[in-house]
Amino acid sequence: MQAICDICKKERKNVHKSRITGKKLCHNCYANYYKLLKIGVCPECKKLKPLIHIHTETKARICHACYESIIHIGTCIFCNEEKRINSRTENGEPVCGNCYGNHFHSLKCSRCKKHRPIYLKEDNDRLICRHCYNKFYNLEKCHNCHEMKPVVYREEKKPLCNACYLKKYIGTCKSCKKKLRIRENGLCAQCLKQSKLGKTI
Repeated sequence: MQAICDICKKERKNVHKSRITGKKLCHNCYANYYKLLKIGVCPECKKLKPLIHIHTETKARICHACYESIIHIGTCIFCNEEKRINSRTENGEPVCGNCYGNHFHSLKCSRCKKHRPIYLKEDNDRLICRHCYNKFYNLEKCHNCHEMKPVVYREEKKPLCNACYLKKYIGTCKSCKKKLRIRENGLCAQCLKQSKLGKTI
C-alpha cells in the first residue's frame, strides 16, 4: 500500500499500519526506528530483543522469533499436521496455508462448476477460476503460430502461447544440461552468471 509514513513523512510503497500503535510505517522506518522503541526482555525467551508483537492470549509484548514459533505454529484443524498457521477460524482454531486456500478461498466456478480458487469476478458476479480464465478468457492470437490460444508470455508486447514459448525459449543448457530458459551462448541464467564471473577473476 502506498501512503505517507508517519515517521519520515514521505510517500512510500509498502506502508503498513502498526497493530500496536496504529501508526503507518514504511519498511525503512520500521527496521531502523520503530523496533528500537520497544527493546526489552521477551517474557517467552527471556532475551533482550525488540518486542514488536503482542501475544494473542496473554496480551504481553513478545519478540518476533517467539511470535513466529508460538502464534504461527500449530496443528491445522483440517489436515491435522503441525505447520505454520496462516489463519484461524471464527472459533480461533488454526488453519495452515494450504487448507486456508482450499477451504476458505475456494468457491464454485460459474463455468466448470468446480470448487477452486477464484481468479476473476465478472460484472454480473459470475466467479471464474484460473483454469477457466486461461481456457476461455485469456485467449489471443499467438504472434508466432497465429492461433487463438491462452497467452503465457509476451515478447515486446507480442503474445506467445505455451507451445511457442517453450519452443523458442526453453532448451538444454550446454553447461549444467538442465532443461531451462536459455539466456546467452546456450547457457541458463545461473551458468551464464558463473561464466561471466569466471572471466572477471
